[in-house]
Amino acid sequence: MSARHNFFVLFVVVGLSLGSMALSSPPVSAVCTAEPPAAYAGATIAVHVTPVGFPPLRRLTYTYNSTDGEVAADGSSTGIINTTGLQPGNYNVSSLVSDDREPKHRLIASCQAALTIKEPVKHPPAMHVRVESEAVNSGDPVTVTAEGFSRDNRP
Repeated sequence: MSARHNFFVLFVVVGLSLGSMALSSPPVSAVCTAEPPAAYAGATIAVHVTPVGFPPLRRLTYTYNSTDGEVAADGSSTGIINTTGLQPGNYNVSSLVSDDREPKHRLIASCQAALTIKEPVKHPPAMHVRVESEAVNSGDPVTVTAEGFSRDNRP
C-alpha cells in the first residue's frame, strides 16, 4: 500500500510544478516604425507602434520620447513628430507600451524608430523649354516641350 501512496505523492508534485509553469506570462515586445523614415525639416513624421504578445482586451498606454523634436501623442499607437527647426541628421524616437494591470503585474515593452532629417535643397529646380519651330503664323498650333530637373537629384 505504501508504494501506491509514494506514487500518488510523486504524481501530485509533478502536476503542481507543471501547473505553475503554465501561469507565467509570455514575453511582450513592441515594434516602432517611422513613416516616412527620412524627410526635410518641417515635414510631419508619424511613428507607429505595434505591440506584440499582450493579452487581448487589455487597454494599452503608449508614451513617446525623442532625441530632439516634439512628439504629439494622445496615448494611441501613433505619435506625430514635429520636425520644424531640426537640423539635418539622424534622430531616434522611442515608445513605451504598458497594459492596465496593477504595477506588480504590469506588462511593459519598448521600441525605437530611427529617422533622418535630410539636408535642405541647395539649388532651385530648373527647366529646359523647347519650341517645335521658331516662327509660326498666328493661329497655327505650336508644340512646346518643357523638362524639369534638379541639380540636387530631387524627384
